[in-house]
Amino acid sequence: MNTYDLHGYLTIALDTEVPAYRRYFDNEYARVHAMSSGRATPRQRVTVHIVDVLPAPEPGDLAHEVRFKRLFTFAYLVRGLRSDDVHLYFRRHPVDLLYVTALGVFLQAQVLEPILYLKLLEQGVVFMHAAAVTDGSQGVLFPAHGGTGKTTLSLRLADRGFQLLGDDLIIVDPARGLVHPHPRPLHLFNYNLTQMRERRLPARLKAVIHAKDVLRVGLETALRTEFLISTRAHVDAIMPEVRFGASVPYRQLAFLTTRRPAETVVLDSDSRRDEVARVIVESADLNGSLYTNVLRDPAEIAATKEREVAVVRQVLERLPSMRFVNPRTFTAAEFDAFAASLRR
Repeated sequence: MNTYDLHGYLTIALDTEVPAYRRYFDNEYARVHAMSSGRATPRQRVTVHIVDVLPAPEPGDLAHEVRFKRLFTFAYLVRGLRSDDVHLYFRRHPVDLLYVTALGVFLQAQVLEPILYLKLLEQGVVFMHAAAVTDGSQGVLFPAHGGTGKTTLSLRLADRGFQLLGDDLIIVDPARGLVHPHPRPLHLFNYNLTQMRERRLPARLKAVIHAKDVLRVGLETALRTEFLISTRAHVDAIMPEVRFGASVPYRQLAFLTTRRPAETVVLDSDSRRDEVARVIVESADLNGSLYTNVLRDPAEIAATKEREVAVVRQVLERLPSMRFVNPRTFTAAEFDAFAASLRR
């Protein structure tokens, strides 16, 4: 059984004899596990079982069958969701014989990580949809909606000497005032190629990204639904010189947006912190999957949503202010000034 610790908060365990699933999980979680070594053994554990047949439901189980993107039907069962020992049974699909990533993406993003999000919230910790960097002494958080520029901005800052903590998901503990690194493969799309023109990406990687974009257009045309088909690559395949940072106190937060004007918001009242917390929560992805694919009881959903806001509000209580910024509009001089401001 493969196991992966997340900074002493949670253990992910994978129970399968299928090598392709093990490779997928290693690619996603082995690096954060290596960074978590030496920490206390987590009390909470989520075990993923890859099975041919789901177990018979028991009282309290959550059994679901999901038709995803009009293309695949996935079935899974969650047992012990509110305990410290959660078991997720995922039924194999014939596609995993050819391309396990198609299954892994759904399992990870639509079911497993929403469960991790919920279990971390129970501990007062947020699995934030954000990028983050550090100068070695303090961390800066960049929550944002998808496609706003988290990856591009964090890599540009890494070029300026910042250490990378993560480009899409990070673990933030407001009680300890810490942001933890969450290294995972970058999810690259065609628009990233445009934004990374100055980077000499491997030709094979560029070819795969272009090919998947053609596949995406074909699937969207045929099935009349949106597809996000990314190419996964670890950042050091693009930037061999990149450095990952360790867990550090967070000291700044800039919300990346293309929808609001640039402004600085002083977090000087509970109402202001509550307002900003709700903006950050609404930008998350895992919570949407949690409420669609895992939780079903309206009262439980409402309580969890309020818990989200409360935990993010605690994150903001350590900050005097935050900024709304649009990194896509930065001129060279504006980016220089922004990068310099992060070191203050």
